[in-house]
Amino acid sequence: MLIDTRDSHLDRDDPSLPPADVVSLTAGVSLAAGLIHAAAAPGHFKELWLYGVLFAAVAVAQLAWAVLLYRRPEPRLMRRAAIGNALVIGAWIVAHSIGIPFGREGVETMGTLGIMATIDEVFLVLTPWLLPAVALRGSRGDRRRYEYAAIALSVASFSALLLAGGHH
Repeated sequence: MLIDTRDSHLDRDDPSLPPADVVSLTAGVSLAAGLIHAAAAPGHFKELWLYGVLFAAVAVAQLAWAVLLYRRPEPRLMRRAAIGNALVIGAWIVAHSIGIPFGREGVETMGTLGIMATIDEVFLVLTPWLLPAVALRGSRGDRRRYEYAAIALSVASFSALLLAGGHH
């Protein structure tokens, strides 16, 4: 096991729930994405208050989902988070390809933090299907690959956040 979760709030007797260590790693990916959005929110408030509100709301949602997932990794919660993260990815694609129809003119430039957050979100969109398949029905090797992917995403995101100093 990669993370000691003996003090976890997960119901260890429920065989329909993924193991606590896999859930913790997945929650870490959402935590990383949420912290990136929290770090980017102040700059977006300066640009247009609505952008700042949207970034702050995404940050709160992703941070809250990390906690909720850790406490009770229910499929319904995972699907709702996948939809929310898919909407965030869609907004990111629009902002960086054709531009947002209000506020700034033109497209937003791509930065390391935005790219990392989007990669995290893609992982979280796939979570409702990956997590149960790998953690409950997959082989030990499948589970390890999932764990390593979650660790790599979290480490890369946290490293990018520290190196960028909150600038996306």
